[in-house]
Amino acid sequence: MTGMSAAFSLCNTFIDFQFVTSLESTTDVVVLSTISSLVAIAFSIISMYVSQQMGKAPIIIFGATALFLVGFCSLIVLEWEFVGLIYLFSLLGIGRGTYVGIFRATLAEFFNDVPEVAFTCITVVEACTSVTGIFLFKFSLSEVCKWMIIFLSIIAMLGYWRAEDLFKTQKSGKEFVSPD
Repeated sequence: MTGMSAAFSLCNTFIDFQFVTSLESTTDVVVLSTISSLVAIAFSIISMYVSQQMGKAPIIIFGATALFLVGFCSLIVLEWEFVGLIYLFSLLGIGRGTYVGIFRATLAEFFNDVPEVAFTCITVVEACTSVTGIFLFKFSLSEVCKWMIIFLSIIAMLGYWRAEDLFKTQKSGKEFVSPD
């Protein structure tokens, strides 16, 4: 499950270093950051209702796909116009809404017996990934960062499916255990 934490953290670092620092206008930064936050809010609210009908898996996969697209689109598009940045920051907002909302709720559910350990783990992963992203930009390795976002997003999807499978297996095993 750490793939989602790492993908989101690296994506944030990437957006900050690749785009926010290069924007000429403070107004552009404010507009794009606001769009990202509003998309995160809207997606969190929508995902709350969707997850009640379809489960959490589609939301988490959709959020990880949004982070994947940040890395993928950044590989393809070399020069971004403002409209393209709106798209990119919206994808980040979807990723943020997923990560801060449904993903963390799922983490608490899956690791309800040791939530402190689970949340400490994702905090450590976030910090390590942010530092890695900063060093990648320090040494002008933004292409590596883009590929890492893609890779970590795929790991996030696969990791979630595996964790969900283990959780369901463990949960069903506890239900059938007799007290004897």
